[in-house]
Amino acid sequence: MLKRKVSSGLRGIEGVPKRIKESSPPVSPVVAATIPSPTTLPHRDPNIITVFSWNIENLVPYIQPPSTKPITAYFAPSRPKVPRHAPSLRNILHHFNYPDIFCLQEIRLRPKDTALILQAEQAANDPTSQIRYKCYTCLANDPLNVRFRGGRMYGVATYVRDSVPVTQARTVDWDKEGRVMIVEIGAKMAVVNVYAVNGTDKPYLDPITKKMRGTRHERKREFNRLLMAECLALKGRGLEILLIGDFNISLTKLDVHPRLRTEHPHALARQELTEVFITTLAVTDVFRMIHPVKRAFTWFLRGVEQGKDCARVDYALLSQGLAKRVIDADIEEDKEERFGSDHAPLYVTLKSPFVNM
Repeated sequence: MLKRKVSSGLRGIEGVPKRIKESSPPVSPVVAATIPSPTTLPHRDPNIITVFSWNIENLVPYIQPPSTKPITAYFAPSRPKVPRHAPSLRNILHHFNYPDIFCLQEIRLRPKDTALILQAEQAANDPTSQIRYKCYTCLANDPLNVRFRGGRMYGVATYVRDSVPVTQARTVDWDKEGRVMIVEIGAKMAVVNVYAVNGTDKPYLDPITKKMRGTRHERKREFNRLLMAECLALKGRGLEILLIGDFNISLTKLDVHPRLRTEHPHALARQELTEVFITTLAVTDVFRMIHPVKRAFTWFLRGVEQGKDCARVDYALLSQGLAKRVIDADIEEDKEERFGSDHAPLYVTLKSPFVNM
């Protein structure tokens, strides 16, 4: 497991392990974490890169300062709510020892939420610290298919430390739901932050013709094919790829409890992901590479005891040149590490592609 030093700024915050709460005096949960001074920053090997991914299930509670507007305004009434005193994004980054790249899915911001977008860009930083992040977002802009919560759905954000040499960050023209952010690093690798489509029987409307084009089951498989083509183009330019995020598919029986979904649309999507997508791109599920028989999960059904209904649907899929550089990969599946989300963070640590093996 990843070893990290837990910030004193997390003490007293709901969602932090009890052992920290009981041994430390509480502080205001909405105050930013106590950031180490430059002389006490955690030691980092510049030759090692750590990438985290987490379906945060709504970024807003983690970036908003105290205000008179209730946080419940940003949640569907029927869904369980993130605690009012959710830790700040900066606290969480500190908790995970400031990863080099931090990929979030389901951030639920709209292009017109300009104030919230600015807060999202600033929330990872502290003016007194030398550790700073740049935020790259891809937001849903599809009024035909993204209407729930007034369009505040989906969306991804990739936070990159300023020490990482980003050469290009972009979205893709074939997705309007805010599901893909590509960050190219030097001339060596591309980190592809993915929030894949969840297959359902709901209709999918073509954004151009405005006509129904099958269900979201078909769109799910089409999305994966388009993503595969995008990644093949990256590889064709000589880039190693690190695909990471929520793919909304479990690969094997080992990745689910109590059962693997075998209904035709789910089985077909799984077959295409394993036999076409992963095989064609020659990428490796590095968690399973390191933990061949371990049962660990990234999604947990709300309202039931942890472990009663869960699945591994979030992955880090690395091309061969990066997979051989992997040092560690795991899932932070303890409930306390999820900070109110129904998904657990996962991470991969690898030797930098800028360093010779």
